[in-house]
Amino acid sequence: MGTLQATENVEALGSRRPLELSLVIDKSGSMSGDKIQLVRQTLELLEKQLGSKDSVSLITFDTEVQTTFPMRKLDSPDARDKFIRCVKNIRPGTSTNLSGGLSEGICELKKSTQSNVIRAVLLLTDGHANHGITDMKALARMTTTAVEGTGIKVFTYGYGKDHDANALQALSDATDGGSFYFVEKIDTVGSALGDALGGLLSVCAQNIRLRAEALPGTKIVKVQAPGRVVQEIVPGGTYELKFGDLYAGERRDVMFQIDVDPARAPGLDCPLIQFQVQYVDAIQEKMSMCEAVATVSRVDDGMESTMKDPTVVDHMCRMHVSEKMLEANKLADAHKYPAARKLITTALKFCEDHMAMAKTKSLIEELATDCRQALEAMRDRQQWTSSGGGHTMKSKMQSHCYQRCNSSAVSTFSSYRTPSKHAAAMAMSPAQAMTPSRMKPRKGGGV
Repeated sequence: MGTLQATENVEALGSRRPLELSLVIDKSGSMSGDKIQLVRQTLELLEKQLGSKDSVSLITFDTEVQTTFPMRKLDSPDARDKFIRCVKNIRPGTSTNLSGGLSEGICELKKSTQSNVIRAVLLLTDGHANHGITDMKALARMTTTAVEGTGIKVFTYGYGKDHDANALQALSDATDGGSFYFVEKIDTVGSALGDALGGLLSVCAQNIRLRAEALPGTKIVKVQAPGRVVQEIVPGGTYELKFGDLYAGERRDVMFQIDVDPARAPGLDCPLIQFQVQYVDAIQEKMSMCEAVATVSRVDDGMESTMKDPTVVDHMCRMHVSEKMLEANKLADAHKYPAARKLITTALKFCEDHMAMAKTKSLIEELATDCRQALEAMRDRQQWTSSGGGHTMKSKMQSHCYQRCNSSAVSTFSSYRTPSKHAAAMAMSPAQAMTPSRMKPRKGGGV
């Protein structure tokens, strides 16, 4: 198993890169009342978390798309006052031109000439696209093309149970590093935005590329990285994966199944796979590279240990659940609920059978709990489509595949929630709406 691990000490990072955020807000008619009011309050909280080097733009969409606050640094009281006035003026309108809003948000970021910044679109909607481009698969492909080489991430937020979860997940997946948040209860939108913000404020590495090369006498049989594209360079020999970015406290794990030449004699630290990682160091602002070799001490026949490494067991379970969820999700979307439940039942049993051998019991318990919730969601069409069960599972599935927290409620346990994500989510939770931010300032402005 190959593991990439970022430092957990956010303070050790020192200054951070500035942010450029495009806030793309659905103001269609269904957003009226408490929804739009809470969105306004949340955006006002968001402004308080940003420093003088950070920039935002505000785009609203219904049938029409409006850039009410073009990309600008929040480096003066005047800039901040103008942003808040634009937020307070958001009013519900008519239809849902999601494609137009997203396209404008990306364009605002692509206009920027500032270097060494973290760029992201935060897209909030409660419904289905019914104006502009309504083919969400086509829109996801267009989004991938539009952001290629820019480093722009797309975070999508689906309010309530009426949004198109598959579409929002696909849009976030179109940019390696984005996330889909299911905001089941509207009063958790603040902590959901805070969760994403906490990650963006703690980026350690970007454009991460892992290269694995089998050494003489070894053959790579399978690479397990659910949800990610594994590029085969040399069959059985060399593989590459991209990981987007890495936040402080996060890790990425990839499982390699290998065959080793049985003719190799016993020996200590026999080399198996050469790993090379290339990435942009977001703190030192430079390209970096590191290498490592996976080894094993070979012993005579009959002397092998049958004990599995507990950390490896953790990720055997995570990958097994992720793979079954990906398959089951497609079956459930096709209304093949018995077949979907069968896959999830298999994943649940795998977790239960390996619980005692695992290192991180809380992770295995979370996986098992999510499997049980998925079984309930896949009980019938009502549970899957109308009651929000499918939305919850799609969000959890993405979280386990990418090892990144995307929980909208800070009270919900996630094995992948980092200290920075937790702090930002708490600062933007409903209880903080009328109080000053409690996030600790960091060098360089902001948090």
